[in-house]
Order: sequence, then structure tokens, then C-alpha cells
Amino acid sequence: MNEIRIPKGKFQRTVITAKTAGKVSGQVLTYLVKKPFLSKDNNIAAKKDLSEKNAETIFKSLTFLKGTALKIAQFLSMELEILPEALRKELEKSYNRVPPLNRAIVRKILKDVYEDNPESVFKCFEAKAFAAASLGQVHRAKTKEGHKIALKIQYPGIKNTIESDLKIVRTVVKPLPDYAFILPGLDEVEEKLMEETDYINEGKNLLFFKHHLKLKLIKVPALYEKYSSDVVIAMEYIKGLPLNEWIKTNPSIEEKNKIAESLFEIFIRSLYELKCIHADPNPGNFIITPDLKVGLIDFGCIKQFDPTFVDNYQKLNRTILRDKSEYFSLHNELNLFINDISEEVKNNIMHIMHKISIWYGRFYKKEWFDFKKNKDIFTEPQNLFKELSKYKKYFNSQPDFIYLDRTRYGLYRIFEKMEVKIKIRNTYEWDE
Repeated sequence: MNEIRIPKGKFQRTVITAKTAGKVSGQVLTYLVKKPFLSKDNNIAAKKDLSEKNAETIFKSLTFLKGTALKIAQFLSMELEILPEALRKELEKSYNRVPPLNRAIVRKILKDVYEDNPESVFKCFEAKAFAAASLGQVHRAKTKEGHKIALKIQYPGIKNTIESDLKIVRTVVKPLPDYAFILPGLDEVEEKLMEETDYINEGKNLLFFKHHLKLKLIKVPALYEKYSSDVVIAMEYIKGLPLNEWIKTNPSIEEKNKIAESLFEIFIRSLYELKCIHADPNPGNFIITPDLKVGLIDFGCIKQFDPTFVDNYQKLNRTILRDKSEYFSLHNELNLFINDISEEVKNNIMHIMHKISIWYGRFYKKEWFDFKKNKDIFTEPQNLFKELSKYKKYFNSQPDFIYLDRTRYGLYRIFEKMEVKIKIRNTYEWDE
């Protein structure tokens, strides 16, 4: 895999963006010119070809820019219902397969942190990265005490690129038909991205989960603070495969069900017991070990909740199939709507939300939910959410809901891909 340097200058990054957006627009225009003259079958083929070309163009641009642009690529890849299939598949590559940094840059970063060469600091250090992190890359190393560690090194100058990269990504995806639907999601990521550039804070997050998330089938790595800084974080190396790579090894349905159950237990126990969740359900953040444990890595994006919010969210789930009036009154307690809203608009919103609640309740109707037999479940709400988005000006900003729902939804989409059958009903949200 070829090494690359990150284009850091604003002008350089803007030129790359303009070229990408222009290429995508040109491809769309070429298709539109030909469309009136195509038969139905040829039009379907041409549209598919357009999606694939746009997907490749956008992915190459985002991965070349790296940094924040790559993190947003990962975010977009989880939004499966709003992106063309071809683009989603290209963006999935951003989980852990992108060109590494130039080795000279890596050595300089480490020398600045340790005031010595990595070969002198560690018993052994692999100059070639073995995995990509969204805001950095990961190298294997062994401490002089003999501990195998994963050393995550942050891309240089990443904090300075966040604001400009958000503008870049908006430009790159603007020619897409669903741009208006993608845009609100992009508006929400800046705060969390800034948090993710702080590796000292990520180390604290790791220690929190290490000390509090006590589950037999979960492995949270140890933190090596001696080798960590604000731009480098050293944690225990967990042997295994990232979830998306593990799925490709064709594990048995029993093994997949077991892993899915562990992932869901991580989410549920973290939410209701710790009031804090790992809020980045990127398959590359879950390492499946040879003994079928889930290694939880990358603690840059976590979300803490107020206990009152968690209590109301719990009540919301408990009433979803049982008491319509209480279900809607809870939305008021959660301060969902602005004060200045007419009854007509509120009723329209509630009508849409009632349909969404009926859809959401399907996960709880039976003791076990079979994702393989319910492949259509995520096609149904797409139009409902688009319809609801028309009323977004009447909603108060709800970052708690945004990260909670996105995490849960992201896990469900992973379960769909795995075609598992697991128990979504749980003791926190369901009275047996």
C-alpha cells in the first residue's frame, strides 16, 4: 500500500474538493443528457454506473484528504438508508483500509512526543501501520517490559482542518440527490470531532469503561499512560479481526448470534447502568478475538447522559407498544418541541411519530427478532424520517437523542448485515 502525505494547506485541500465536486457534477450532467434517449433497462444500467463512478470519485477524495474528511466518510457509511448502495460500499473501506502516512512523518511525531527515536523507546516498533483510525493510524509495538501494544498516532494538524473539512465534505456530497437529508447529520459532528482529537481525554474514557463495564465476553484494552500523550495513545493490543473482516470469514450463524448479543449487551448495559455509551458503532471499532470475545477499541466518541434523560428514555421504550397517550406525553417531558408550535403542526408531527413508533415496536413484538427474515424493516421508515425532517424547525436541539438513536440504529444495521437472530427485548425496556 502506497504511503501518502496529508494535504494540509487550505488552498491545496480546496482545490482537491473543487475537482471532486466538479467531476461528480460532470458525471451527473452526462447521465442527465443521455437519460431521455435511453430505454428503461439501459437507464437502470446507466444510473447504476453513475452511482458507482460517483462513489469511487468521492471515496478517493475523502481518503486522500484523510483526517476529518475520513471520519465523516465513516459517519456517512453508517447512514445506510440515505446513500446509494455503491457509495456506501466504497465508504465502508474507510473503516480500516486507507493509505498510510509517510513513515518520516510518523517518526517525527513520535520523536517529538518521546524526545527519542521509537526504536530506542520500544523493544520493537513496526513502522508500517496495521490499521487505520479515522483521525490517525495504528502501529504495533512492544514495550521493553514485553507488553504488546497498539500505538494510535494522530494525523498532524488535524484540529486545524475540522472546520474547513466540514465545508469540504458538504461541497463533495452536494451533487448527490439526498444532499438536503445528509446535511443535518453533518452539522452535528463538529463538537464530537474536536473531542476525538484529544487523546488524553480518550484515555480517560478508556479507563472509565475498563473499570465499569464488567462483562465476561467483552474485552476492554489496558491503557499504557507512560507512552500516551495528547497525540499518541498506547493501549493493549487485542489479537483478532475487525468485525467487518471477521464477517467475511463466513462464521456460523451461532457464532454471529453470539457476537451480536455481546454487542447489544454492551450498548444496553452501558446506557442503563453507566449512563454512558460508546457512540461510534463503526465495525472497525469492534475486534473479534479467536475465542469469540468482543474487543472494544477507539474511545474517542462516547456520550454521557443525564440520569433523568435515561429514565424518560426507558419509559418511552416500555410504553411504545402499550400506551399511546403516555408515549406522546413523554415526548413533552423530554422537551422535544419548541414552545411556539400550533396544535395543527404538533398533531401532524405526532401522526408521523406514531407511524414511526409502530415501526419501531416491531423489534419488541416477539421475544426474538430475526434480522434475516425482516430485511425490509429499514426500507419502511425512510420516507417517514424524510417527512419528519420537514418539521425540524419545530424541534428543540436534542444531542442526547441524536447520538443515542444513531448508535442503536448503527448496531441494528450491523445486525441486519450479519443476518442474526437475537433478543432485542431486554430487562431494562421490557416487563416480562
